[in-house]
Amino acid sequence: MKSLFITSMILVMAGCSSTLKENVSISTLPPNLEIVNDSNRPIFYIAIEENVAARINLANPCDDYNPNLEAKSKATVPYEDIYGFESDSKNVWVMWTDCKGNSEYNTLTL
Repeated sequence: MKSLFITSMILVMAGCSSTLKENVSISTLPPNLEIVNDSNRPIFYIAIEENVAARINLANPCDDYNPNLEAKSKATVPYEDIYGFESDSKNVWVMWTDCKGNSEYNTLTL
């Protein structure tokens, strides 16, 4: 009985490993933000200066899904192109989604 339980847990965990989030990484490489989409799906991303992001109400990007980064590609975003960026900005809030259940957001130091 104990070995049946362990075998069942291994099978469940193995099944879950196929549903891991897509491989998207975001990093700051002054004076740019780099977004790498190593997934097999296009994604939508947005980068907003942290203080501005705290004050605005964003629409759901999946309501009218329009990806802006193709699969297996990367984007280099100059800090000046970050929504709300100013020369004294300290942080950026970045969110990405494929509108298929894979998404993530993070605040990065500039």
